[in-house]
Amino acid sequence: MNAPAVKLTDISKTFGDNVAVHPIDLEIGTNEFFSILGPSGCGKTTLMRMITGFETPTTGTVQLDGKVVNTLPTRKRDLNMLFQSYALFPHLSVAENIAFELRVRKLPKAEIAQKVKEGLALVQLEHLADRKPDQLSGGQRQRVALARAVVGRPAVVLLDEPLGALDQKLRKEMQVELKRMQREVGITFIYVTHDQEEALTMSDRIAVMSAGEVQQIGKPTEIYDRPQNRFVAAFIGNCNLIPVTVGGSGRSAVVEGYGEVPAQMDGTLADGTGATLAVRPERVHLAAADEPGAIRTRLVTPVFLGDSWRFIVALGSGEQQLTIDVPSGQEGALGAGAPGDDVWLRWSPEDARLLTE
Repeated sequence: MNAPAVKLTDISKTFGDNVAVHPIDLEIGTNEFFSILGPSGCGKTTLMRMITGFETPTTGTVQLDGKVVNTLPTRKRDLNMLFQSYALFPHLSVAENIAFELRVRKLPKAEIAQKVKEGLALVQLEHLADRKPDQLSGGQRQRVALARAVVGRPAVVLLDEPLGALDQKLRKEMQVELKRMQREVGITFIYVTHDQEEALTMSDRIAVMSAGEVQQIGKPTEIYDRPQNRFVAAFIGNCNLIPVTVGGSGRSAVVEGYGEVPAQMDGTLADGTGATLAVRPERVHLAAADEPGAIRTRLVTPVFLGDSWRFIVALGSGEQQLTIDVPSGQEGALGAGAPGDDVWLRWSPEDARLLTE
């Protein structure tokens, strides 16, 4: 990782008897797209507000570019913000909205004009420079707000759920666009969201938060493929979570009423230790009955989703169930399967994690 643009040391926040953010140490690299991800009330917005200066930390220090800024007001920190509401001035044109902060800073007119031109090009709105916000679509207004946030080239831009007001199709398009723009301008983005897809799509790294604590920090593939606890496994995407006991010296799991299935864990635990088996639906594959290592299950419910089939199957007596996602065309005879039919499955041990927290 690059040298940190933001460094938080033992940072925490309490409101009376309520601990909103437990002590956290965190470094965010220069030019990194970093997401803070978690459900409502997890502390992610409070953490962002301590970085911006809207909240004063109860303990710890906030550093921007190596400088402690705890006592600096927001306006004196080298950062900018982008919110879901956009907060555009309705009486100003697109170009004037982008230029507003530059004019407040009293930059030379020629420099302002050049920066506005660059900002318009970045968000591909040159042809709408003279329009007012009420003449724009939601996606276009979001682009104007982003151009205004980055045009002054702050060291850090904080984005608080900026795509929340857009429809699903436009949100997906803007996820790709935001990442492109961030790479192009070379500014550290800190993105606060509860949307796992947004975080996985755009981020270089993600911090997953719950109940005021950081549960895991890592690259999107690490967070998804190697969750460190049950919360992360359940919160990020879809995941089968089955209570098991450790078997095979941490290389398998024992499902009550069924038997041993492949699994893998970080570290070692004694056989018989209680754990949770975490395996993603798309990592479970259909198998032939005579295939080595095939696991026999019973079909409970087949669901056609268009581009895929979702099968719910039961292990053993049926108390433990698995969800399987199979691309359309690869389901074989199971597409017309009836509840109660045998279904044979397989998965790689490295795709099934044993979690103890």
